[in-house]
Amino acid sequence: MSLDAKTQRNLEVLGSFLGDTNVRVMIGGASKLQIVDGAFSKVTSKDITGFFFGNTKRSKIDSLLNDTVLSTIMQQFTNAVAHMDAVDSDKKHDETQRLIFKGLHGLIYLGYMGNYKTRADFSKFKVILKSIIDLVYDRLIKAIKSGDCTPWYGQPKFDIYWKGSMESFNIPKDDNGWCFGISLNWCRRYLKKDKQSWLDRSKVDLIDETHNQNLMTHKLNLKEYDKRIKWEEAKTEPNERSLAENRDKRNTTLKSIRGINAKAPLIKKGKYTLFTQNIQTEVRAGGSNNIGDAIKTANDFQKGNNNPLLKDILLTLPRDDERAEKLATAAAEYDITKLAAKFDKMKVSEGHSVKLNDFRLKTAEEFKEGITTLITGYKTSQLDGIKRACFINWASQEKYDYENNSGHAMAFHEYKNSNGIGAGFIAHDPNFGEVLCNGETELIRYFSVLFSFYSISTNINRIYTQYVSLSP
Repeated sequence: MSLDAKTQRNLEVLGSFLGDTNVRVMIGGASKLQIVDGAFSKVTSKDITGFFFGNTKRSKIDSLLNDTVLSTIMQQFTNAVAHMDAVDSDKKHDETQRLIFKGLHGLIYLGYMGNYKTRADFSKFKVILKSIIDLVYDRLIKAIKSGDCTPWYGQPKFDIYWKGSMESFNIPKDDNGWCFGISLNWCRRYLKKDKQSWLDRSKVDLIDETHNQNLMTHKLNLKEYDKRIKWEEAKTEPNERSLAENRDKRNTTLKSIRGINAKAPLIKKGKYTLFTQNIQTEVRAGGSNNIGDAIKTANDFQKGNNNPLLKDILLTLPRDDERAEKLATAAAEYDITKLAAKFDKMKVSEGHSVKLNDFRLKTAEEFKEGITTLITGYKTSQLDGIKRACFINWASQEKYDYENNSGHAMAFHEYKNSNGIGAGFIAHDPNFGEVLCNGETELIRYFSVLFSFYSISTNINRIYTQYVSLSP
């Protein structure tokens, strides 16, 4: 089935408000939303219809803040999302997604840039807006976590290597920037220990809850598992050699044997996160691009705060007190010497950056060009033969004076198979886990989907990379 024509038209009308400066006009010529018998249209006093409507018929019940108007708007998005959910749709989901995104963006613009914010009942608009955003947000979270983004993005299924979430890491809920700490630790394991994934561990106690239920049910021990591998190696049919030949599946299945929740061992991975996210502040402040040195700087701040005499001396020197306090507080709970050793010689350098304009509610296709630029820059950096992991980040900017600045850190690195041959990339997002990308094109597609997802509630104004490597 196709999305009904009225809903399509209504979403297009909402989208037409985006960037329309006439919504700000106080008297005469203001663009307004008109709903007649469930059909949306844009009216202004500059056209005959709008003039007639605005001066003879328009009343309080036509306001964007009217309960009936708001519920009618909500219904359009409910209809469109239901179409995306339907298994018997005409599969033109990418077109419907664009309508949803643009319609929602236009609605936000109309509500916040129009003459509504100062009204006492503006909170009703905010409630409906949040409900619409949550409706879309929830669907996309499910799509990305399942790896099947076809309904919303028309992309083939992504190969999830490890399903992660912020709950997998024991992070204080009121902390900002923990994504940098988790990603930095992930890069550290790759660079210093050659561990390509959180699943590469000495202890075999992870599971993939959806993979190989038969093995999980019977809880095979390691000897039985080894027998299975040897049995497969003697087979000639590819489908009978899946564990023997596919390192990814083999590792995942091996971790499935003992049936222990995959999140459990990652709790301890979060103990450095609160600290290392503050190290990000130190690095960006120009204190050092070497993580180990930045940690030592935090140690100095900690000693200074704990020693009244030294603190008085330090206060006479130029320094950023807020930064110093954050680092000292974060360092107080850790063995600084041990931490410095873990991250010693790790350095962060700036990679390529792409400026964006008004990138809220954008499709994956709209992010693809910018992300391609970043990935190409990373590939060029690899020509010197130095082993690198790569942060791929976004930063946001306030838009329509209702949104706070924010940002996010993800990462990726090259992946080598069991023969030591490059076989693509592993992409890492602390919110979703790890995805195995078979090549550059798939890596770009995956990050395009992630950036599009984050643009639902955030105006992304810059995407950029940082390279993480080891000093000689």
